[in-house]
Amino acid sequence: MAHIGILYGDEQKKGGIRAYSHMLGDVLKSQGHQITYLSFASLHSPFYKSPTSSWRELLLTYQLGTMADYISPQYDLIIGNGYYGAFCKHSPLTIYHFVYPSYVKHLGENPFKGIIGGYLEKKAGKDKLRLSVSQFLASEVKKYYGYNTIVISNGVDTGIFHKLSTNDKKFLYAKWNVQADKPTIVFVGRWNKRKGADVVEYIAEHLPHVQVIAVLGYGEVKENMASNITVFSQLNHTEINEIYNLADIVLYPSRYEPFGYVTAEGWSAGTPVITTPMGLGYEIKNHPILGKFVISDMEYIKDETLNIVKWYLNLDEDERHDIATEGMTYIRKHYSIDTWANNMNEVINYLLSTR
Repeated sequence: MAHIGILYGDEQKKGGIRAYSHMLGDVLKSQGHQITYLSFASLHSPFYKSPTSSWRELLLTYQLGTMADYISPQYDLIIGNGYYGAFCKHSPLTIYHFVYPSYVKHLGENPFKGIIGGYLEKKAGKDKLRLSVSQFLASEVKKYYGYNTIVISNGVDTGIFHKLSTNDKKFLYAKWNVQADKPTIVFVGRWNKRKGADVVEYIAEHLPHVQVIAVLGYGEVKENMASNITVFSQLNHTEINEIYNLADIVLYPSRYEPFGYVTAEGWSAGTPVITTPMGLGYEIKNHPILGKFVISDMEYIKDETLNIVKWYLNLDEDERHDIATEGMTYIRKHYSIDTWANNMNEVINYLLSTR
């Protein structure tokens, strides 16, 4: 079978592209391929431990690409993720996870980051086969870079994220110290403006009778939160699924989201997810049921989120059950990891056959 290299950035940042790369690697390993992850850590560069900056990212991306080109004879295929393949001439595939100029525009960040990121992303896709992880991202790539891309939407592991039994939940309320008789809202993600942490705080402050659980990562410890917010850090997927199952509703009000695993995970676990019209939210916004949980106007993201939460919590149990079941069935049918894996295997097999 083939020896395949997968390019991505910081090994120490356990973010979306790293997780995607390892998930793809696991899929390809299951087909008998040998996988090597080529990240900034592979360079042994003195710049690797430098403070994060656009210049550092540019320099390390250049070094990664030239290193990958140098060792390319050892590989049957090299896969580029995002702009990390920008300087690798021997990578025939770029998988888009982000569009930096759009990200900067939505978050109001330093325009220079958008210029550098945009330059690298456009360069990474030139004269290559290009994939996007969602329809939303494909439209962004087309808008900013003029490239057409094949859309292979990310998938959720429905074996991990699934609805638990009533008996299981009785035990879990005690395990996680959650009150079964109080409405429960869950947020999963980094505690920052992009992921909508301020929206979660707004909801907690306006609904003091509701218990809010924030599942954070990367050792995040936040102070001065509302008294009805409980924080858990660095939970594994099984534990996160338990938390989803204890929630009445999940909040994922991200201001920029290429796909949004949390949206897929929550619905797959049988819990409605309020999200924004980006990533997966872009694809479900016109669905007659799931679309009711997609923010329509980002300018009023806080108030819209609050109104949706109030509306849903005021529904009777049967109505909520029907909504949750419809959403769970739809997501598990259209966004399973098995569907994603099959589609990715087809692309990889095609590329290997043309080498």
